Amino acid sequence: FKTQLKQARHSGVDYVYDFAFPFLVLHTLFTGQPERLLNWVKIRPVNCVTTLDTHDGLGVVDVEGLLTAEEIKKTVHLLKLHGAREAWRALNGDQKRGLYQMDTTYFSALGENEDAYIAARAIQFFLPGIPQVYYVGLLAGRNDYQLYQKTKISRDLNRHNYSCKEIEVNLDRPVVKRLLRLMALRNQHPAFAGQFKIERPREEILLLCWQKGSNHIQAEVNLKTYVVYLSWRDPRTGREKKERI
Repeated sequence: FKTQLKQARHSGVDYVYDFAFPFLVLHTLFTGQPERLLNWVKIRPVNCVTTLDTHDGLGVVDVEGLLTAEEIKKTVHLLKLHGAREAWRALNGDQKRGLYQMDTTYFSALGENEDAYIAARAIQFFLPGIPQVYYVGLLAGRNDYQLYQKTKISRDLNRHNYSCKEIEVNLDRPVVKRLLRLMALRNQHPAFAGQFKIERPREEILLLCWQKGSNHIQAEVNLKTYVVYLSWRDPRTGREKKERI
């Protein structure tokens, strides 16, 4: 994570990927404890691309120093229970191999819990930065064990080749419709061009808020039940709205 902070401050860099974020969100949702994530929010660069998933795995080395070795170990254990595969490689030129990343789709990483998945996406979309959604993540894809068995490349768990019919079927799934609704609000609401703040009014609740003039939008994320409520002012009508996403 120190490399990301250094790169983000370089005059020739516009944006960096927040590779620590995906694993920190998993730790937060697995434990219901957001302290590590909140600490990262305080120091993370604002000129970043916030992503939960890419064509690659979920970085483990990126959270060293942000999570303790025991916290990483417990998170990795839960990911393995959900079907993730470990990726090892030599680190820093050392001959000794280290755990580099976990290969899995993000939906499968969360045990294919739809509410947990939407909670993770709400946190992603409401943090400062440019949200990016990988195509498998857009369709809440599950681990492709058949492809993995064929290629023996663990990253292929998260590289399913969708047919046109599969895309149509998946776009009709409730979890995908919820995600698309969340994405539409993130893209369209003017408050996201304003000021951000994050609060923790109760132990299990995170409030992620944006304000620009009279426009505001807020995500209330329950880290125990994974229920997410969105509240905002409709810029067209001026009416206050609230819905469970």
